[in-house]
Amino acid sequence: MTEEYVLLDDETLPARAARVSALDRGFLYGEAVFTTLRAYAGALPFLAEHEARLRTHARAIGAAFPWSAHKLRQRISKLLDANDLLDAQASVRVQLSSGVGENTGLFECARGEPTVLALAAPVPGRILARRSEGVAIATIDGLHTGDTGSFKLSGYTRNRLCTTQAHQRGADEGVFLSAAGEVLEAATANLFFVRGGALHTPAPGTGILCGVTRGQVIALARRRGIAVHEGHYRTTDLLSADEAFLSSSVSEIVPVRSVNGAPVSGFEARPLTRALQDLYDALVATRSA
Repeated sequence: MTEEYVLLDDETLPARAARVSALDRGFLYGEAVFTTLRAYAGALPFLAEHEARLRTHARAIGAAFPWSAHKLRQRISKLLDANDLLDAQASVRVQLSSGVGENTGLFECARGEPTVLALAAPVPGRILARRSEGVAIATIDGLHTGDTGSFKLSGYTRNRLCTTQAHQRGADEGVFLSAAGEVLEAATANLFFVRGGALHTPAPGTGILCGVTRGQVIALARRRGIAVHEGHYRTTDLLSADEAFLSSSVSEIVPVRSVNGAPVSGFEARPLTRALQDLYDALVATRSA
């Protein structure tokens, strides 16, 4: 098995040799944020958007991302090279914690240097296959509080539980329901559906994490002249949709074939989903050139 390398602060080293302090607040209190992006044969077409969001979310935990955009790109390229992924489709996770404080108290305000950790791995074949095969989704109640959902915090227990419960119901992905019964987002993706030729997606005010790919999809749709509505929706809206899909940086645009076991009527044809996939492919190619 090829040895895996990680980026820890300013050093690329074998994963087995990487060490983070037991006093790091990311470990003690989950005081960490992250972003996950896709590399296309070494190209990072959406790095600027991911970097900007990471900086914003870092400030929310009282930390500051320590690298310039240029240095981040260099370090990720070095990490991809170390893992023989410069010619592959890869996922890259960059995480920042607020580091080690002067003491371990919960309300400690004086923090040291942040800890930066980055991982890279090939995009699994099963994820690539979803583009054409689609996914079955199940709505999951009681897990999404909406209080910190708009920040990409490292504590993903609820997201893991959402996926686990979906699998137990025979679905591939779970979609969170709010306390009011509104559909929100999947565990690691944003949700869209099509009705009457218009694109619908839960609004930012519902407490969702507004993904980088979500923003690109909305922009592409509007440039194409497709009406986009950000609103408040329920499971019945999904069940009556002509098409539905999920969006994320690694999976890109993934069609939904069923909701809670009920087939999505337009899954086989899915003209708008296919059109957006083509537009997204073209955007990736342009930005990667």
